[in-house]
Amino acid sequence: MNAVLADLDSHLRTLYASLAPNTAVIIFTGHSDPRRMVSLNARKSVFETALKGGKKLEDLEKDTWWSTADGRELEEEAEIAKRGLLFVGIKP
Repeated sequence: MNAVLADLDSHLRTLYASLAPNTAVIIFTGHSDPRRMVSLNARKSVFETALKGGKKLEDLEKDTWWSTADGRELEEEAEIAKRGLLFVGIKP
């Protein structure tokens, strides 16, 4: 177990031990890994900036073009990035 996880485990154990019986414990992680969404968004931005800057589609490298399929993938990745984990428990 790496040091960060060991430290988190220690803090959670201390918190849990200090709770009164029948206390609810709720831990929410926030969101999933947004790196793929950020990467796609950056690629979209480069493409749109190039077109707004006066470049023609033919002047751009084919691998930098933005398609509707890319847009759908970005939407899917945005939805995935919003997901998080929720842990709920009651101390006996």
